[in-house]
Formats: sequence, C-alpha cells, structure tokens
Amino acid sequence: MEKNTIEDIHSHLLALGKAFHQLCLLHHIPYFILGGTMLGAFRHKGFIPWDDDMDFGIPREHYNRFLEIARQEIEAPYIVLDYHNSQYVSLGFAKMADMQTVIKETYRPQCDEQIGINIDIFPLDLTNGKKGLFSFNAHIRRLFKLQKLLSFEDKNRPATKRLLAKAAKSLLFFSPNLPSKIQQYIEHRVTTTSIPQTAYFSNFLGGWGLQELVPISVFGEPTLYQFEDTAFYGPQYPEQYLETLYGDYTTLPPENQRHTHTCEAYIITHHPSPK
Repeated sequence: MEKNTIEDIHSHLLALGKAFHQLCLLHHIPYFILGGTMLGAFRHKGFIPWDDDMDFGIPREHYNRFLEIARQEIEAPYIVLDYHNSQYVSLGFAKMADMQTVIKETYRPQCDEQIGINIDIFPLDLTNGKKGLFSFNAHIRRLFKLQKLLSFEDKNRPATKRLLAKAAKSLLFFSPNLPSKIQQYIEHRVTTTSIPQTAYFSNFLGGWGLQELVPISVFGEPTLYQFEDTAFYGPQYPEQYLETLYGDYTTLPPENQRHTHTCEAYIITHHPSPK
C-alpha cells in the first residue's frame, strides 16, 4: 500500500466534501461546516495545515433523510456509514468514506472492519442552553462519553481510561450491542424532549463537549465560505461560533499542540477519482 501525505489526505477529504455538498444541494438539505473545518475556512481559507479531518453538521430534522438519500445515491468508491450498517462507526454520527484508501487510527472501535479516509457528518440537535451538572445537556453528554468508553479498543488508551472502561463493562454487564442501545436512547431523548422557543443547536457528539451548545441565531442561515478551491456552507456568524468553541481562535496553538486525528492513511487501489 502507498502511504498518503497530509496533502494527499487533504485532497481525498476535499473530494469527499464536494460530493457531500453536491448531494445536499441537489436534495435541499441544509448543513454547516463545524469545528476545525469552520476555523480553517475562516482563518486559512481552507484546511488548517496540520488537520486531517472535516466536520459537517445537519439539523436533526434533515439528518435521517440525508442518510436515506446518501445510501441510495452515493457511488463507489464512496460509502456512507453509521452505526446501523457499520461496526467501525459505532457512535451516533455518520461518516462518508473513500474506500480506495484505508486509515489506521490510534484510537479505533473494537472491530475488525476497516474504512478509508472519511468526513464526519453530525446531527445537530435542538436543545436549551443549560450546562449545569444535572442539566439535560450534561446528561446526554455523559451518556455519549460512556458510549465512547465502551466502544473503543483499550490499546493505546491512557491507563486511567483503560481502568474506567474495564469497570464500566463489568458494572454494566457489557454486551457488544450495548453501545448501540445507548445511542438509541440518546436519539429518543434528543428527539422527544420539549425545547423552549429560544433554542440552541448542540453537536452532542463533537469534541468540545458542552461548548458545542450554540444559539440557533449564531448559526443563522447557511452561508458560503471559501475553502481551498471550492466553498462550503457554515454558520452565518462565524466569529461568535468560533469564540464559543475556542475562545481566542485567532492565535495559532504551539507546535506541540497541533494534533492530527489519524495515525496513517494509505491508498489501497488506484481507481480514477470521482468527478
């Protein structure tokens, strides 16, 4: 297999992002670039140089429709995966993967399945803005952290997390389908809980925890931002969005904090790139 450089990974990610964007346009599905992808668009007009993933969010009311359409219309070598059709994608968000590649991650799910370079597609759930220890949002976030603890290999985990995972599996009488049951419960709660008029979008499954509670007014109308040689839709008020997640988002982090997510990525076939 041929190992990919970060530039190769960016090329594959950008092609996946374009395919996602075109499918959403065709079927009138609103979406927003999130997290580091939005930060890259705003600060770098493209990828953060050391970043190796892309994050997109779709409001929950359109998210399931997107999955149904994508499974029917996305063509090889691309595939859309979530916990219904993949052991690797064991949490409650989807991935669009390029299966002419393969990734090797430091922290991976407990399964033998392999997937390629991929973009993350998160559901954005309506909620309130409360972040207290006993709030609904904190409850959902704790369930997600438990789900992650049960879903991933112990190999390469810090010792504390290995011990927590072992204890949780013992106390909960762990079975392989327990993470998916937790996810079904999470989806039930976030889709049936009454929300006040002044609502927030939350990416409960994102990397920034309760910082990802952002007023819907900040997301506003999906707005196009330059990203490399194309454009993607992001929040209408990017400064407020980025401040909520990162605080001072204008200052580059020290070099020792410029982390990637994927350990290695490889080309495994040489099919022509999709147009």
